[in-house]
Amino acid sequence: MMEVIKLGPGFAAEIRGVGMAEVAADEAIYAAVRAAFEEHSVLVFRKQPITDELQLAYSRRFGPLETAKAASRGEGTQFSILTNVEPDGSLVKPG
Repeated sequence: MMEVIKLGPGFAAEIRGVGMAEVAADEAIYAAVRAAFEEHSVLVFRKQPITDELQLAYSRRFGPLETAKAASRGEGTQFSILTNVEPDGSLVKPG
């Protein structure tokens, strides 16, 4: 059974009893989570085993996905990869 636990005044709620995989796979669960999203604007799902495939399936429930633009590390995919760490492990220089 899904529970929606309000986290703060005005916005944010934790979803308990269902996970992102259930939202991706089940229309009724998605509808309940979508209603919670519309009411609270921010939803927290704790301790989810998230794969790229699950992230995409969950995200598609909320609408068409965009492709990351040029100059992004996720260029050409649906993932925008934001990091301040270079591929060699060094930090990106400021400015």
